[in-house]
Amino acid sequence: DVSLATVEKLAVMQEELNPWLEHRGAGASWNDASSMRIGLISLDDLDDVMLMSVSDAVTRVTDSLVPFKVSLRGLKCLPEDNPRIILAEVAMGRELVEGLRKVVSVHLEKLGVAPDDRPAIPSVFVGRLSGTTRQPVAADLGAYEFGDSQVRSIVLLRQELTPRGATTEVLRRFALGPAPAS
Repeated sequence: DVSLATVEKLAVMQEELNPWLEHRGAGASWNDASSMRIGLISLDDLDDVMLMSVSDAVTRVTDSLVPFKVSLRGLKCLPEDNPRIILAEVAMGRELVEGLRKVVSVHLEKLGVAPDDRPAIPSVFVGRLSGTTRQPVAADLGAYEFGDSQVRSIVLLRQELTPRGATTEVLRRFALGPAPAS
């Protein structure tokens, strides 16, 4: 998860960009503030048994980690040749997020979960561009500072894509670090 202060800055940026985009013949459908988090790995449909195995694997990873700091800076639009997706990029802490992704991927591959071979850009999904002038608009986005966040947990989500956008359900939250002794 990203900090509330960072989410608030992302939401303000969304509001500020609406008239700017409109003036240039573009628009955006924005990700809801409650769904803003750093994406790690996308897993396709998993049955309940596999979901439990994934959950156990993520627990083993998170037990050996400690919270760490990241900062979000700049906006990036993908794909570059036909920009549609707007991301806020992880700047500081990028290597830690990439490393965490690799470690979790190794554990999931041992379970038979196919690796997510899409390009991994440590980032927060902010929104989706629309309109006919996406290319030049995407090139002008970028110089935003969204602040620092302390990564304290990993969240396992189920996401369903609908014509109105994605709906997200939190399945489980994994705190970084060993569980407190009982």
